Amino acid sequence: MTENLFVKGLLIAVIFGIPAGPIGALSIQRTLEGGFFHGFVTGLGSASADLIYSAISVYGITWVADLLFQYQFPIRVIGCVLIFIYSIITIRKKSPEPANTHISVCKETTNVIAYFTSAFLIAMLNPATILSFTIAFTTFGIPPHTDPTQKITLMLGVLVGAIIWWCTLNGIVALFRKKLTNKVYRVLNIILGIILLAFAVGIAVSVIVEII
Repeated sequence: MTENLFVKGLLIAVIFGIPAGPIGALSIQRTLEGGFFHGFVTGLGSASADLIYSAISVYGITWVADLLFQYQFPIRVIGCVLIFIYSIITIRKKSPEPANTHISVCKETTNVIAYFTSAFLIAMLNPATILSFTIAFTTFGIPPHTDPTQKITLMLGVLVGAIIWWCTLNGIVALFRKKLTNKVYRVLNIILGIILLAFAVGIAVSVIVEII
């Protein structure tokens, strides 16, 4: 039973990860710019948010879910603004900076923390994820009452599945990264930026519709 829950958690994470959304676009852009690790850290930020939301679902922390849904309007607005900002930054990105062996470890660490935090915040600013995980757990036949070991096993499966997905996505992008010319890189940035902008507009429209 425990092993079965691990596999189910893994599958849920992969199925949810494949429609990568705005984090996928950000992760790809950062892999193109800085390499596999930068993109993977971005994905890991999203995976951490998914892990928190899955914990809320599996542990039945209803007051947290209710609080998030109660304030989902301002939360979604903030998320929309963040995605919009990153869409503009991505569109304006030019050719990658030439490698500099003198870049400080401090600067690199700052970049990694920023990539993780931004992805985590964008993923967390989507309260509907709780509902998505609840539906996923129901679809996969996750029993509502499981012991602590089973709950941890399920969540571990979700985390491992997310890591596998982000490793695969960023690994594929990294393979082609060095073959890209500056012109192609610029075009890809514009495309990825437009994708991010489309997500921001989509969220904004949904919020406006709710107001009306």
